[in-house]
Amino acid sequence: MAAHATERHGAIARNIAHADTPGYRAQDLRSFAESFREISSSGLRTTRDGHAFGVHRDLDLTLYDITDTPIAPNGNSVSLEHEMVRMAENRHQHELALSVYRSSMNILRTSLGRG
Repeated sequence: MAAHATERHGAIARNIAHADTPGYRAQDLRSFAESFREISSSGLRTTRDGHAFGVHRDLDLTLYDITDTPIAPNGNSVSLEHEMVRMAENRHQHELALSVYRSSMNILRTSLGRG
């Protein structure tokens, strides 16, 4: 989830940077839930035998053009309001991933007697 949020953050930042570029089409990634559902339906893949934490390498992180925003007369489809909403959603997704990591680390520390 953190890898997906990082890639999406870059896409949103590019959209904002090109807000005044004529002809630029806003881009985004598929949602994490859709990408993960696709992986889990085909079975978890691993980077090598015995390694179960390489799932993020199989996520679909390809960009697609956003079609739900109006296009300006200069051909630009970036809406700063929509990008700010996407940025807030993405921030929440990233913080959720980090809290899961933190919780896992706390469990490991506790099990080692260092909690």
